[in-house]
Amino acid sequence: MAGIILSTWLLQEALELRRHTPARAMIQSMIDRMVAHDQKHLLNELLQAIDVPTLLLCGPRTLQERLTEDALKKHLLEPFTKAILVNGLQKVGITSYRSQAVRRLVLSCRGAELTVLKSALDSTGDYFNLHKLIYRDLREPVRSELLAHLQKEAVDLRIDGHSVGLKILSDIDDTVACSGGSFPAGRDKRLPKKMIYPGFATLLRELDSSFTPSEPCSNVVFLSARPHIYKDVSEQRTFRMVQQLFQQQVLHTIPSMLAGSLGIGFGALVKLCFCNSNAWEEVGRYKHTVFQQYTCLYREYDFIFCGDNGQGDLLAGQLMMQGPDEDRPVAVLIHEVIPLAKSLSLSSEELDPLKLSAQGIHLHKTYVGAALALHRADLLSFSVQQLANVARCAQDDFDTSRVMYPEWIHNWEMFEDALSADLRTVGPLLLAAGLPPLRCLECTNTLLKEEEPFSSIFQLGTNSSDEEESQEAPICSCHHHTSSDSSDEEILSLQHRL
Repeated sequence: MAGIILSTWLLQEALELRRHTPARAMIQSMIDRMVAHDQKHLLNELLQAIDVPTLLLCGPRTLQERLTEDALKKHLLEPFTKAILVNGLQKVGITSYRSQAVRRLVLSCRGAELTVLKSALDSTGDYFNLHKLIYRDLREPVRSELLAHLQKEAVDLRIDGHSVGLKILSDIDDTVACSGGSFPAGRDKRLPKKMIYPGFATLLRELDSSFTPSEPCSNVVFLSARPHIYKDVSEQRTFRMVQQLFQQQVLHTIPSMLAGSLGIGFGALVKLCFCNSNAWEEVGRYKHTVFQQYTCLYREYDFIFCGDNGQGDLLAGQLMMQGPDEDRPVAVLIHEVIPLAKSLSLSSEELDPLKLSAQGIHLHKTYVGAALALHRADLLSFSVQQLANVARCAQDDFDTSRVMYPEWIHNWEMFEDALSADLRTVGPLLLAAGLPPLRCLECTNTLLKEEEPFSSIFQLGTNSSDEEESQEAPICSCHHHTSSDSSDEEILSLQHRL
């Protein structure tokens, strides 16, 4: 039976290969002519429009040599096209021969062009990215040579020590979306499972100041404890959620993703079964290691890490802040989802929020609180206007969630209290800066007593829109509520071409 299935599969593959042979031969002939006659524009347009992995897989070795040797010597390839070729080589499998092609493509880029290449590789919307290429696909000595090249060119891009942008590395469960306390994802039970935390997407957009929709750019990176298993089996679930959030204009970009370790993750689960309080220590240390590896790829950028204290993120954050200056993030934002005394940390001593803040580790219970911490610490020049944007959008997100999750109607109190407390702290700062005041966050119990429950939420939204038109200063410039369709189409087009 197995032999029949194998024979049938081989026959189908042979027929498919034969069917594509004329088209492949035609494309190969076109590429040969374009390279021979130095037709740079046409060559780049062609490679950005076709299925490069299939072409490399089915084409002869001479085709790969023509693209990664002859075309490079004539300077015919743009950085984005080089990224497409590297991504194609990744997808068909990095052999020792193909690794030399990757080496030539990467070494041919310098300065800002190299940053474009790296950003394009991390903007594919799948698990093929720059980190996987360098640390998993390539072998020595190619890996060390490319790492040295990436770091040298990145350092040269820093003008007077200033970065070209900010990379935001974030955990997923209990940081981006609430786990609902489900084992083993997380421990936060304040919100419905899989609900995105109010204000999180807006904070990302405010921090990602160098983002340009028309350029390949993914400055948001999910640093997950979820392990890589086979191909993109474990990652695809997260990418589906991310794609949906992007299409709904919640996220302004599709993040890259750095997966966890299967062995370390399985070991943590085994330890948990035996009530080991330090079960997540190895996961935290592994995240720190991956963070260090990632910073070596993007020395021209600054970094910020977002996590929670439910598992090993606080420990990872402490290790990050103890590293050398070039590896240290600008700040670590830790979402407090369990009592601080129960958190896993480097020391057995009682944790003090003020001491942690002095180390650059800022605790918060809502993302309004996270934005407030950045503003108070004068980090990343986080302005009062940006703080106002996060606060207003967090209110809108929370109001929308209260309507979208009717089954949670009697369980909002804990998160509502935390959000109200942070909004009350933000209010005076806005008034002192001459910005319009925040509207009052309606209590859920009060809304339930209305004749038409939650109708006042929609009335408030309408009134605030009318007031915006009459105010000289905008009340809310929340980016993920105002993203243009053209920007979304440009980003999706870039990812489709990759």
